[in-house]
Amino acid sequence: NQHTIVLIQRDSRLSSRIWAECPNVQQAVHMLVQTFEDEMKRKATQLMLPNLTYSIQELQKWCDDIKDLAFLVYDAKLLAYVPHDRSWVKENVILLTIG
Repeated sequence: NQHTIVLIQRDSRLSSRIWAECPNVQQAVHMLVQTFEDEMKRKATQLMLPNLTYSIQELQKWCDDIKDLAFLVYDAKLLAYVPHDRSWVKENVILLTIG
């Protein structure tokens, strides 16, 4: 059980900050992908596109383009949350979405 806190800041506005608690890293990655997909759906609707498709490269680019992204993963041995940066998150997105 690796309780995980997801921290996202989409742009420089403080109001663009969001966070979520997840029971594990896998669910945190799923939440991150869902956030990306929701944003893509809004754009697709604005452009009146009938289908939403994207590549893992587009998801990775989105992770790079947002202002800040981090996961805090609980380590039971340390009894503390360990911060993980954007690169670590992107590696886990690939591992957990592609397999």
